[in-house]
Amino acid sequence: MIGLDTNVLARYIMQDDPGQASLADALMHSLNAEQPGFVTFDRAAARDAGMVLIG
Repeated sequence: MIGLDTNVLARYIMQDDPGQASLADALMHSLNAEQPGFVTFDRAAARDAGMVLIG
């Protein structure tokens, strides 16, 4: 199981930094049933994600 933090998810969704986005894409596409991703999303993570996505 691979832990995914807010930064990885934001880079995967936004595709705003080519280097970081390609790493996030590769990680997301490597996940499968045998090696799933795990996300914890508390209030602080939700706030951070909102700030990043809104700009």
